Amino acid sequence: MANSPAATCNKHCLVSKISHYTLSLKSSNLYLRRIIFKLMTKMKKNLLITTLFALAISTYSYSQCTVDPQYTNAGIWPDPIEGIGSGMLGYPYLQNFTTVVPSDTSLTLPPVSGTVNSMTITGVTGLPSGVTAVCIPSSCVYPGGTKGCMEFSGMPVATGTFVVNVTYVVNATMTDPITVPAADLPAQTIVYSLVIQDSAGFVGITEEVLEIVQLEILPNPSSEMTKIRYTSPTSQNVHFALYNLIGEKLLVQELDSSAGINELDLNVSEFKSGIYFVSLSTDNNTVTRKLVVGGR
Repeated sequence: MANSPAATCNKHCLVSKISHYTLSLKSSNLYLRRIIFKLMTKMKKNLLITTLFALAISTYSYSQCTVDPQYTNAGIWPDPIEGIGSGMLGYPYLQNFTTVVPSDTSLTLPPVSGTVNSMTITGVTGLPSGVTAVCIPSSCVYPGGTKGCMEFSGMPVATGTFVVNVTYVVNATMTDPITVPAADLPAQTIVYSLVIQDSAGFVGITEEVLEIVQLEILPNPSSEMTKIRYTSPTSQNVHFALYNLIGEKLLVQELDSSAGINELDLNVSEFKSGIYFVSLSTDNNTVTRKLVVGGR
């Protein structure tokens, strides 16, 4: 028996509807897969950003300022005459300062004397963008008769010669010839010159060896362990040498340095008390600092 037109229509309609639903289902699945792919891509990007941010934080958080025992006179050290280290654009910068606060003070005009209660660093201005000043303690208040520290650290994003002003105030109680309640003495400002060099043209396929831009020895003087801290603008080989006062070479080591801040622990407990010289050199330059061994 032949199919009627109605039956034929119903059959074709049924096939058409099934095909339509199948295509709709496939389109929906494809749409959902695209949404899931976009979400996963976004999550990966966020995870990468979070990871990079955490790495950046860890790079800067490992370091904190330390008190250098070689400084004993009242003030903030190094002073402008000794100067501070230069930096390189786009590379970590670190400069350590030691604050020495006396327990008493005297003024000549008029002639009075008294007790120092504290010294406070009230401001640091003129630092290049990307570099900040951090105190220990974080309040930047150092009690009388103590030592503390401060550091400039960060990643410079501008080149040039920067005039950096460090302002501090001493709080004292005057006792001679008359007792005067605790009060802040006139603010004092120390002026430093900070040079940030341009690294453009130095880092490239030629892998040219660059100069060391900073070298610190902490603590100094030292009787046991001391830390050699230096900044290299790129990954390179650095030659380390230790000399005595008459120029005899006592230690030699090749250092596989990475770009940024590098540290080397040096045990001086077996050395005789006296003056030594730490030398770091590349193909382009040599930096030398004095190391005092003693205090045993």
